[in-house]
Amino acid sequence: MIRGRTARWLAGAAGVLLVLLAWRTTTDDSTDLPDVAGSPRAADILAPGATDARPPGAPSAPPASLPPDDAPLASVLAPLTNLAESGDRRAACRLGVELLRCEQLVLYGELESAPENDAEAPSPRVAAYLAWKSARLLDCHSVPPDLRARGGHYLRQAALAGQPEAMVRYAEGHHFPPDSRGLWATEAFDQWRREAPGMMQRAVEAGYPQAVFALQFGYLDDLTPATALVPNDHEQALVMRLLHARLYGKREVLLRDDLSASALLRARERAAEMHQQFFGGRKFEGPFYPEFVLYPPENGHATSRFCRDP
Repeated sequence: MIRGRTARWLAGAAGVLLVLLAWRTTTDDSTDLPDVAGSPRAADILAPGATDARPPGAPSAPPASLPPDDAPLASVLAPLTNLAESGDRRAACRLGVELLRCEQLVLYGELESAPENDAEAPSPRVAAYLAWKSARLLDCHSVPPDLRARGGHYLRQAALAGQPEAMVRYAEGHHFPPDSRGLWATEAFDQWRREAPGMMQRAVEAGYPQAVFALQFGYLDDLTPATALVPNDHEQALVMRLLHARLYGKREVLLRDDLSASALLRARERAAEMHQQFFGGRKFEGPFYPEFVLYPPENGHATSRFCRDP
């Protein structure tokens, strides 16, 4: 069984997942939104007061072939590091996420080798997760500790270079320690506050659909440090909600009833415009938020297809 700090963290993480899943719509396609000609101006898309400063980052190199997603971690560390150091934003993103996963897995310790007693044997689902985690921990033993600590560095490098998944993960604070102990008084946190505003919106504009789901929370409230970086705007939140419905073929669900009919119409028009301008009217399948590094991917594979540009 899982005990102590690991158990408490898994319970907390499960709560986060439940909150996210509670927002997911599961019914039919949203086909009744009007198609609106024309493209929104950038100033109209960004929320009032949002910062669009683009901090200088590592220059992007011409695309290069990355190691296979399912290659053993030990065999990809050197090529990914070399590519990341040469300015390849995809390699920097993937290396950063892989290192962050190892850092967090090691942080929460090795798994118990056996349950305390037969009556408390894990369920099949938990047993499958434990087996997956144990295999990933074995992979992580090949990572030198000094390199493992640089996951946040490479994620930030990729985000500043404009890699969409890295921008979302960095803006959401995926590189922060999960317990956030002592984080708020660090220079790294102040650096993140200066750099992250506007990243989520730019990921949307780059055609990365998983940014849309996250951005709507930023417009709704200031529940987390990441959402506090986005000025609250319930009409913009509705735009993102309707855009998400279009992108993933979901039914419209209006989360608030305090918007006027004209605001609802504007939100529908804006969602239609953004769907065409940034996503070419496409629909997507699969996860609608970057997969959590401490959980197996939804497709059942050993590892996720991290950091692929749209």
